[in-house]
Amino acid sequence: MQAVVFDKASILEVAHKISGGNVTSKIKVSALFTAKVAAALGVRWLVFDKEQLVKGGFDRVELDTEMKNVSMTFDVPNLGLPLKLDSDLANGFKILRRGDGTKKAKSLAVQFKIAYHGSPFELLKYLIRIGGHVGTMTIASRQAELFEAETKTAKPGKSAAEIIHKLHSGEDLPEAKPNGGAKKPTKALAKEAFKMPDPTWSERMRATKTAAEGRDLFALHEASINSLQQVLGIEPSVGRTRGGKGYVGFSTLRPTDTNAMLRDAKRANREGGEYMARLIEDGLAMREPFEKLLAKEGQDALGLHETDATDWRAEKKGKTPRHIAGVGA
Repeated sequence: MQAVVFDKASILEVAHKISGGNVTSKIKVSALFTAKVAAALGVRWLVFDKEQLVKGGFDRVELDTEMKNVSMTFDVPNLGLPLKLDSDLANGFKILRRGDGTKKAKSLAVQFKIAYHGSPFELLKYLIRIGGHVGTMTIASRQAELFEAETKTAKPGKSAAEIIHKLHSGEDLPEAKPNGGAKKPTKALAKEAFKMPDPTWSERMRATKTAAEGRDLFALHEASINSLQQVLGIEPSVGRTRGGKGYVGFSTLRPTDTNAMLRDAKRANREGGEYMARLIEDGLAMREPFEKLLAKEGQDALGLHETDATDWRAEKKGKTPRHIAGVGA
């Protein structure tokens, strides 16, 4: 998917949902809808004719377009505070006709929502800082970014999955069965392939200093799961997949997905199933330290420092929430 650039974009609202101790923020965006944007989304034929003029007969069109595993950058001119975040899903696209052609020029706008699983506090701080300013929003696929991180350990002529498997097992990666499904692994498969790396992915994540390095670790962890599934003859469901799914990140998986991964691995091979359980557990343990890295990245982008948070905690010490909110002080 090519990058989509939305001009005259603004963030209308942010809604938060708490489920299982995790917070999901839904960012509602409005932007100018042009023929170029329509082409990037694959719907130019729907609202524009051959001369790129807007078709008549509609005031609102809802699209079934979805953009998965993307990075979003929102840049407001002259503020120097671009908002950058990763999302597993941008959807809910709606095209709206604006203006009557007399008092206000006719134009098209698009509204959509972006799911964000990072720190809601840093997101709200940014929105308060920029107010209702209009800027440029760019949404691009993370696939190329993750593939670049994945291939940092690869050698010419070898995929990253093959290299990681070779590091674990000392042998080349056997081909996955073309029809997928849990198959019996090749006899040449050594048990060494099912040993966790030392240090583990979560240990490396806790020692990592930047969110960019954390994203690279997640890409390598996903490649490790992908290579294990190929070794077991299971159709890969994480990392680089087939069947039009593109690149699937571990952070986008639901409990039903990880349960299915574990079930298929156990059916294929007992040791492989145990290794898959450890990889899933380790991946879940990577999330908390990675969230802290994302929060630090947001603070750095906003020009905040640890002393700011310390001063705020000292200021609120001994005060009730009503005092902090300025009620009854």
